[in-house]
Amino acid sequence: MRRTKVSIALLIVAILSSAWFLKGDKKVKTELYFGLSVPNGGVISHADWEVFRASQIDAQLSGYSIVSADGYWTSANGSAAQEGSRILICIHEGDQNAALDTLRARYKRLFRQESVMRIDQKVRVSF
Repeated sequence: MRRTKVSIALLIVAILSSAWFLKGDKKVKTELYFGLSVPNGGVISHADWEVFRASQIDAQLSGYSIVSADGYWTSANGSAAQEGSRILICIHEGDQNAALDTLRARYKRLFRQESVMRIDQKVRVSF
């Protein structure tokens, strides 16, 4: 009997504590990962990144955040690799797909990148 009461109490606490998730507007969170290394072994300078941000990202998106990051992975030949990167975070209604893909394509072309990783997540947003 006691175990049943404890289980019910824990269930109620879990339901009530997760209710916050149901609040807020449904949005899409997109992250784009821009690597800063170039094929010849150099890196994309801060000045070049800022020109891209101001001329391309600002022209495509009305709001976003940029985070500086260091990426680490194991390469195909088994060696450890590291690359500086910028992560663009954009919260939108799902209507920014074309703009985000345009940014990826332009970055790859301008800076001879193999790829720009994209992650999309459904989120709830409240202020």
